[in-house]
Amino acid sequence: MYGVKAGDTITLLSWNRFLLLSEMYPEDEELITKIKESSTGFQVAGIITTEDERISKIYIIAPLSKAAEAASQYIEYPFPVESAEFVLVDKENPQGLINYLEELARDDRKYTDTLTFKMDTTELDNVRRMRDMLDMLFPIATAAVILIGLIAPVMIIMQLAKEAAILRILGTTKRRSRCMLAIEQTGLCFSGLVIAAIGLVIYDAGLFVRGIDTLVICGGLYLLCCALASSITAAMVTRRKVLELLQVRE
Repeated sequence: MYGVKAGDTITLLSWNRFLLLSEMYPEDEELITKIKESSTGFQVAGIITTEDERISKIYIIAPLSKAAEAASQYIEYPFPVESAEFVLVDKENPQGLINYLEELARDDRKYTDTLTFKMDTTELDNVRRMRDMLDMLFPIATAAVILIGLIAPVMIIMQLAKEAAILRILGTTKRRSRCMLAIEQTGLCFSGLVIAAIGLVIYDAGLFVRGIDTLVICGGLYLLCCALASSITAAMVTRRKVLELLQVRE
């Protein structure tokens, strides 16, 4: 009726205390103030649905303060539960929760022999194995990217040896020819990185923001390797004399 959901904060006051405060403070404003001071804060830890037509939902609440005994005034009857299902919030340490539940089960088995629990971590284990595999393969993938950044500009500039010879015949200096060849490949590399970054932002902006540090490092290494390989290869291609460059075969 009030739209309360899991995670919300609520305040409760026992009916007996409310009647007592109503008799002591007949004024509305003062009564409301005392009710707020006497109420106990709780957080809705979960919601259990039931097929019982008399009860639509059962709310599981936990006191916000360390004085958990304050909640005892609201619990007057036993609350039998045949089964309950929970979702693990902290997925980094499921074994800690398993050990804790096993300890609770050992203590409570003296009251009931039917108490059991099962924690299914199959999906979580699969995700963690995949994450560990990606962490192991990440350095290999980074090395492959760096190798591509070194080899690709070298192969392209070697194919442009004839164009470099023509530039030299037209009077272009070695330095200018080298800059033109190197800057062309570096610019293409930078443009490709920008296009890839835009594509990632369009695909999943949140994922791009979370991995921005790794993307910047990998992209910077790739661009640096491309610029280094382009500069060295351009210097090697244009260091020969003009007549020797004209004899270069494509």
